[in-house]
Amino acid sequence: MTSYETLYHETLAHLSKRIRHQPFPAKLVRNLAGDLHVELEFVINTLGLSRRNVFRKIEESKNLDPGQAERVIGMQRLIGQVQAMITESGDREKFDAGRWLGEWIDQPLPALGGRRPAEYLGDSAGREWVSQLLRQIQAGVFA
Repeated sequence: MTSYETLYHETLAHLSKRIRHQPFPAKLVRNLAGDLHVELEFVINTLGLSRRNVFRKIEESKNLDPGQAERVIGMQRLIGQVQAMITESGDREKFDAGRWLGEWIDQPLPALGGRRPAEYLGDSAGREWVSQLLRQIQAGVFA
């Protein structure tokens, strides 16, 4: 399995090709919830996925469709971005990037007018905006 940090550094062209041609098992949604230390329902709702569809695919060991896979990978890349931030700044051994991100995305932020980052993760533009906020945090220019 590719680490989230490696996934974060992958080119968008390569990711796009993988999403279109590689199968992504539905259990990745459950794994993502575990890595974020949040409930599966939270991930499903945050990514705008169909609860019924995801649970059926998990139960039947089916793959996500490309749109679902793109959302899950987008969230995995955010964990990878946090991992990369910690790697660049020092000791990452005791830091759980998934847990940190899971808590952070559920907190209201002044930069978002008091809204939570999780509210923006259902589409690629929102995930990019959240990624940009993370870059601002790293640079110390978070507004």
